[in-house]
Amino acid sequence: MHEDSIQKASSVEVAERRKGSILRPITTRGDSFLDERDGSRKLDESSRPGLGLTKPSSGRMPLSRGSSYQPDWAQDAEDMPGPPVPVQELGSPEDLKDMLRMGRTQEMRRVFRQFSLISFGCLSQCTWEFILLNNNQTLEAGGCALLFWSYVWSFVGSMFITASLAEMASMTPSSAGQYFWVSEFSSRRWQQSLSYVTGWMTILGYQCANASGLFLTGSLFQSMITIYRPANGDLMWQTIVFMLPCLGVVVLINLYGSRTIAMLQNVSMSLHILALIAIIAILGVLSPHIPLKRAFLQFENTEWPSTALAVLAGQTNANFSLFYVDAPIRLSEEAQDAAVAVPKAAMRSQLISGFCGLLAVAIFAFCIPSVTEALKHPTGYSLLYVLQLSVPNGVIICVLLVCIILVGASNVGFSAATARITYAFARDQGLPCSRWISKVHKGRLTPVNAVFLTATFSALLSLINLGSTTTFYGIVGLAQATQAMSYILPISSVLYRRIKSPESMPKARWGLGPTWGPVNNALAIIFSINCFIWSFSPPSLPVSSTNFNVAAALFAGAVVLMMTTYYFRRGVYVGPVARTRDTPSWNMSQLGTGQNVQFLTIPEEF
Repeated sequence: MHEDSIQKASSVEVAERRKGSILRPITTRGDSFLDERDGSRKLDESSRPGLGLTKPSSGRMPLSRGSSYQPDWAQDAEDMPGPPVPVQELGSPEDLKDMLRMGRTQEMRRVFRQFSLISFGCLSQCTWEFILLNNNQTLEAGGCALLFWSYVWSFVGSMFITASLAEMASMTPSSAGQYFWVSEFSSRRWQQSLSYVTGWMTILGYQCANASGLFLTGSLFQSMITIYRPANGDLMWQTIVFMLPCLGVVVLINLYGSRTIAMLQNVSMSLHILALIAIIAILGVLSPHIPLKRAFLQFENTEWPSTALAVLAGQTNANFSLFYVDAPIRLSEEAQDAAVAVPKAAMRSQLISGFCGLLAVAIFAFCIPSVTEALKHPTGYSLLYVLQLSVPNGVIICVLLVCIILVGASNVGFSAATARITYAFARDQGLPCSRWISKVHKGRLTPVNAVFLTATFSALLSLINLGSTTTFYGIVGLAQATQAMSYILPISSVLYRRIKSPESMPKARWGLGPTWGPVNNALAIIFSINCFIWSFSPPSLPVSSTNFNVAAALFAGAVVLMMTTYYFRRGVYVGPVARTRDTPSWNMSQLGTGQNVQFLTIPEEF
């Protein structure tokens, strides 16, 4: 314990009262990182206290059990605005060591544990809900059999990605995720540029997917009206009207911080499983069924030259429901014992989500008597076509309400994950107005500005539907393309590091091992490249103005924007590895970045 105790670590000072289990942070702006290009904002070592890990005194502090002792440097803690933070919400000693190695301060509460992380991962993806509601492209490409086999293909491939990311999350448990790992594992020559590209790709992937999830919620409200009053013409504006209040609720919940989100995800997880059982019962007992051969082996209405190409082109819907496997990683700085809890939660949540989705798809494939009629349903959801053949409209409304609640819970968690990656990248000076975006509310300990920015971006993207639904669906393709790229770069970087200098790999408390690790990384890269390429494909052939995928054009525009910002910020953004590269033996005096934390060491008997 003496070797791991930390007495001083710089300028967000925290006073600990053992009896009351209270830590109160005092926020002050720390020194800036030394920019080697312009030499500005130089590190002033003389103006800061001694840092690093020091061995505590062997003497005993003369404290009684009722003592309210505070050192001199903590006397001003009583003046700190905002609520006190319980000790248990600051994480374990291992969490603190990980944060010190990464050169980061504990700015948010660590309230997520294993079950809440699993719930967060499952609800953020909402796999079985999304694959049942969003499957038209796959059905159009090849029917029920294609829907089933493309899902199996995506599920297997996503597990390789999850395992690779989980191992890196154990090595470096940061909410920054992919761009941090690229900065740490890639070649020193390319660390800065590749890390910046990865950060932008990750943020674009999350922001675009967040907008599509919120839009789906508004669309489900519109579908409830359409069931009773089928409308002629385009009512996209009504969907947006329904979406905006949902967005407001998501923002309010996110502003109350991680405690509220953790409780909401835990409760919603039960509904998530119970609703799946109810849907399976309805589809399995009350719906019309088709022969086994037609459901799983007969590809219908496909215009693709071969079945393999049809599967690859139709995998988009399955990828969308399975792709954001790194959502629990966004909470690495809000989870207890993150180096173990986060990778385990990522793997377990992906397994649970994948098998739930597989069960839902297998049952649903038996229940579509006519793919053509399902695609023509006025709501645009083939699930509602099947339900209208099975149960009264009142039951369908109940099913839709449950789906709205679950997708709404997914929006809350996914918006939180999106805000965290936006906050993390801004904290590393990767975005314009980084200081404002990365600000954490002192009372709620939540990145409120990142939450507001995420909500604004989602609202603006949804308004695109008023002009062109084709463009908005292209944004969904852009989300998959950028997210796939955000997987390719870090996994390629860690594979490069494994091959070139395996001895330099950080220790992982949850790992794949020296044999299985490289194999898993290679398979994950292959699958991610496949997802990236096919995210630009049209849903069916021949290509026309109605099914043209504009994701490629949007991706090119995103790359131009990214390179433009990099040109102006290359002297500011240095990459997160700059904080860890020269910090041997936990000597934090070499960092000089951001804010830091100071702790009072209390003897064991107290």
